[in-house]
Amino acid sequence: MADSFQADFGLPPYFTGLLLSILVGLVIIGGIKRIGVVASRLVPFMALIYIVSSLVVIGSNIQNVPEAFRLVFTSAFTPQGAIGGFAGSTFTMALLWGVRRGLFSNESGQGSAPIAHAAAKTEEPVREGTVAMVGPFIDTLLICTLTGLTIITSGAWKTTYETSIPLAEAVILTSQAEVGPGGTCRDEDRFSGEAPIRRGEVRGVRIVYNNGIVEDPTLFVPTSGGKMGQLTVGHLVVQEGKVQEVQGPASFVIEGGELRGGSLLNGSLLTAKAFETGLGGKWGSWMVTFAVFLFALSTAISWSYYGDRGSEYLFGGKGIRSYRLLFVILVFLGANLQLKTVWGFGDIALSMMAFPNLIALLLLAGKVKRSKEEYFSREHVPVSKAHF
Repeated sequence: MADSFQADFGLPPYFTGLLLSILVGLVIIGGIKRIGVVASRLVPFMALIYIVSSLVVIGSNIQNVPEAFRLVFTSAFTPQGAIGGFAGSTFTMALLWGVRRGLFSNESGQGSAPIAHAAAKTEEPVREGTVAMVGPFIDTLLICTLTGLTIITSGAWKTTYETSIPLAEAVILTSQAEVGPGGTCRDEDRFSGEAPIRRGEVRGVRIVYNNGIVEDPTLFVPTSGGKMGQLTVGHLVVQEGKVQEVQGPASFVIEGGELRGGSLLNGSLLTAKAFETGLGGKWGSWMVTFAVFLFALSTAISWSYYGDRGSEYLFGGKGIRSYRLLFVILVFLGANLQLKTVWGFGDIALSMMAFPNLIALLLLAGKVKRSKEEYFSREHVPVSKAHF
């Protein structure tokens, strides 16, 4: 959400984080009822807009759909010959990233969604469990598949776009370095030394960002007027592929520089470019930004309730207020940290949730099976007929 707002409207991440923190804070203070009301209104609306827009983009590139499916399967099982926007190119990497993002999108096996479903007013746990199964279908099989097809059929996944690149996230390689699929390289190809800058252009090295080589990398630094301008002469001080500092004339250290150049995209920015390309206008990107806003807000609201119940179970009612305050603070931090850091933290936390929950699922499997068989062995009369 922070990336999308910055790309489309130029809003700094701290502003987006503050806005989201305020909105989430206002909602979760109201408790589960307000959470349910807000989420129930947001989720269907955002899902409908997103699905319809995805179908429009895919439909306009219908001739690319067979090739898209072929690419998905061949890329998963065989290494790619060219650099692409994927995080990995072997079956193991494809499986690993698929499981990570799949778990994040539908929460299967983590034990989080049952906390919300346990609050439902029903006397039939099996029926509620059946309703809960609709979530993974919509989240992963439908929305995630449509997102992937939109990105591939539009060609956005392999297109470079003019991008601002944080120096801390760029990898500097030697000029002769071989960059493999997914932006992989040998450790010995990581550059150490001083990379010269002339008229803003970074010379004598190759720069990798978002799994691909950056085209025409140009360094911009703050000027005396407060704006960003090209560095006329200077160099980057690099150690094992990471930029340590930017130096101008006479080795003067410059703070706050950034690279700009043609780069592959990932995350919400890649999705936004796919919709912008497919729908033929900037409003396609704005639509994704709006959808991402609703996704982020509804997710933060829903997940706050999971921790809310856990906090009450562990510490009683006294711990709820402190938990909610901590949650709002972490929402702000999440919008300002690097995307890689946020994903890493999320993957670790979700794995810690899944491990004990999967053990519980194994122990309860027999009881679940008996409950399911008993429920479906009964005759179920529709509510409309039960009154007559």
